[in-house]
This record gives sequence, structure tokens and C-alpha cells, in this order.
Amino acid sequence: MTSRESSLRKIKREARLMTLAGASCPGVVRLFDTFEEREVVHLVTEVCRGGDLRRHVEAHGPLGEAALGAVAAEVLKIVRDCHALGIMYADVK
Repeated sequence: MTSRESSLRKIKREARLMTLAGASCPGVVRLFDTFEEREVVHLVTEVCRGGDLRRHVEAHGPLGEAALGAVAAEVLKIVRDCHALGIMYADVK
């Protein structure tokens, strides 16, 4: 198997898991479609407004204890829901 074939296989697996999790787990970005152009694979996902946590902290400073607890609780709920589907994810961001 070539490196490209291996990469495409990993992307297809990730897309299947995103589709399953996005349809069943609130808080997981939904994947609507995938398509390939030459050397690039595109994943079409729902729009996520508001930016990410890292950018929020960079712009506004560290979260307080209550806000950090709320974020951690939401992340753990998503991990729990994914685990219930048999999805074990090692790259939680």
C-alpha cells in the first residue's frame, strides 16, 4: 500500500467516525460530505461560529474556575457519548 493509499484510508475512516458521532453526539461537528481533488481531500462540515478555545484564551485571558469546569464537563460528555458508540478518540482538542 502506498503512502497516499494509506492516507486516504485513514481519512475515510475518520470521515465514517465523524458521520456517526456528528449524527449521535451533541457537540461533535457534523460532517456533510467529502470529496477529493487531485492531491487534496475536502471535508465539508457544519459552520462553527465563535472560534476555538485557544483563540478565546489568547484574546481574553485564562478562563476562570467555573468556566473551565463547564468546558471540561462538556468535553467529557462528548467523550462519554462517543465511547457509548464504540468510538475511542486519542486526539481530543
